[in-house]
Amino acid sequence: MKKALGYSVSSVKGDELTNAGTPMNAIQGLYGKTSGLQIAQTNAGPTGGMVIKVRNAVSMNDKSTTRPLIVVDGIPIHDENTSLGLDSADGADHGTGLNDINPEDIASIEILKGAKAAVLYRSEGANGVMLITTKSGSKKGLGIDFGVNYSWTKAAFMPKLQNEFGTGQSLGNAALNNISPDGYYMTTDPTSGQAVEVVWRGSNINYAFGPKLDGRRVLGFDDVYHDYVAYENNYKDMYRTGHLSNVNFALSNGGDLGSFRLSYNYRDYNSISIGADNRSHSFNFSGDLKANDWVKLRVNSSYSTSKDHNAPYQLEQLITYGVPRELDVNYIKNTYLTDEGYNRYGPDAEYVENYSAARRVSQYYWSQLQNSNDYQRDHFIQSINMDVTFNDKFSWTTLGGMDYTVSNQETKQMLKQSLQVKAAQGFY
Repeated sequence: MKKALGYSVSSVKGDELTNAGTPMNAIQGLYGKTSGLQIAQTNAGPTGGMVIKVRNAVSMNDKSTTRPLIVVDGIPIHDENTSLGLDSADGADHGTGLNDINPEDIASIEILKGAKAAVLYRSEGANGVMLITTKSGSKKGLGIDFGVNYSWTKAAFMPKLQNEFGTGQSLGNAALNNISPDGYYMTTDPTSGQAVEVVWRGSNINYAFGPKLDGRRVLGFDDVYHDYVAYENNYKDMYRTGHLSNVNFALSNGGDLGSFRLSYNYRDYNSISIGADNRSHSFNFSGDLKANDWVKLRVNSSYSTSKDHNAPYQLEQLITYGVPRELDVNYIKNTYLTDEGYNRYGPDAEYVENYSAARRVSQYYWSQLQNSNDYQRDHFIQSINMDVTFNDKFSWTTLGGMDYTVSNQETKQMLKQSLQVKAAQGFY
């Protein structure tokens, strides 16, 4: 029928998706598997959404979509574009219903391309259709499948930065008089009262035209002496080695009257972003019954529940303004939390006025390690199919089902300072 309708069809078997281990997202396994399909992972990583286009689908306005229609066992499921925002409270990308499908449960994925793909699915299929068929039971006898995968992830690329000069501006642009012969900014040591060299302070700290990083001891932004050296891995140190644990179990059986397959999957993912993790459980059941020589029934049910904790958000200022080469991010991580549980380098702290990079870095650690942003999604897909064969020429097929999703989000923003200092802060 597809050939008669003029479809262009690409098909990928489920085993091809898991040849290199079970991916966190089933669509990741489609990289390089079919022509005319463009897929890309968002910056949120494997727990976020996927950008999907079939044959360079385009849109003339930002409110429409270029995504293909996603159909699972004959049932269209809710799917949409996702993206990252700037706020840790609501800027995370938690993915879509596609993230809830266990790759080990997929028998095949077919990509229907071209405008004629809309013949059966009308305007919703104008950008193409992705047909996902889940596995069914074995034809004869008992079958047991069990598998465990463990993988590690690291940040692949870091910006290439110079490590010779520290924070500051050229003397002409700075228009300052209190500069040492070596180009260091001079200030008064609050303890000794003497004039000492210090890391450049003020609005010019976003520029790396300061003195040479020669290792001498200088007064830091927090009035503590530090070695004036380049921390070459200070970007890298803000990330960690992530890992993914994936456990699959499936039981199947079949006979003359029908077959069934029951599966369970558990995924535990720790992101490279500190404090971010995702855990999910998914269950799938498929069964078919030959009621008699004329009637066949098929049932496919899947349920998944996933929980995102402190999913990554867009770190705009850290990327735009950067991290000064002389800033030890591990020092910020170890000292940002006061004994009272507040943010030592918060927005109203004196340090921020002199060295705002400390605020930007501490805000990342505060959001990921002190605040709590939990997102839970429960996703249920059900399809029931009945085939009635009257004779060699006439048959009747009835298909029904639903795609049902419930999501809940709980956000806790902790107090960065005492309520006596600032009343309007924190929320639940």
